[in-house]
Amino acid sequence: FSAGIACFPEDATGENELIMKADTAMFQAKGAGKNTYVFYEAAMQQILTNKNDLENIMREALQTDGYKMVYQPLVDVVTGEIRSYEALVRLKNYNISAGDFIRVAEESDLILELDFHLLIT
Repeated sequence: FSAGIACFPEDATGENELIMKADTAMFQAKGAGKNTYVFYEAAMQQILTNKNDLENIMREALQTDGYKMVYQPLVDVVTGEIRSYEALVRLKNYNISAGDFIRVAEESDLILELDFHLLIT
């Protein structure tokens, strides 16, 4: 159970706006874990806008070959020999941390599409 709470008239002036802000708070509650509730705060709207913007950038990058693979060597600490490589994905034209866009990919179900895209390119 996760719940988002918005209060009238502090958070909204109408029914639709109140429901939208409660949904925004519920999204934050779901991200915080199970069996919790969150009250709407104005900063949540900016967080949601940033997430949506990043999701749009990621969707566009899938269409425009906007990802690149970087291979990081994994070194044996005893011998100093390279044992293998770790494949890491990066957005080509943006300075966005992998942690941020991977989290958004997982939350928005883009992760499977991204995985498939990287495997075939």
